[in-house]
Amino acid sequence: MAVQRWSFLAAVLLLASLDLWCSSSSPPCPKSCTCQRAPLLNCSSSGLSSVPQLILDSITELDLSHNFLSSVTFHQPHPNLTNLWLGNNSIPHLSLCIERTVKGRHLRFRSETGSGSRCLVWAPTLQLLSAERNQLEQLPEGESV
Repeated sequence: MAVQRWSFLAAVLLLASLDLWCSSSSPPCPKSCTCQRAPLLNCSSSGLSSVPQLILDSITELDLSHNFLSSVTFHQPHPNLTNLWLGNNSIPHLSLCIERTVKGRHLRFRSETGSGSRCLVWAPTLQLLSAERNQLEQLPEGESV
């Protein structure tokens, strides 16, 4: 009887640890988005009014098209992001610079040289930016440091 209990307990612990290992090895997916293909985070047609901030560094493609975005703000660099789809939103202005708000003041990260025209780019490896069918008034700002 004691052997059966140990066998049962060992099986339960094995299943629990396997479940924990599987759930921790899969990357977290922001609410309303789909993470089916590893490097693609698909948030298209998700009813988003703001950009998800939990975006893993492993993401190389981000689809935010067909949402209700009126601005695109990232608070940290995404070094591997190469493709970004923003089409069919309501974005009037787009900057590739990381921006912060401190005590009600809107700040832009500056380079070490202090030059006002340079900024810290949130997608330094961006190759494709698709922003059709928005309300953009000018081309996106941004300059790598």
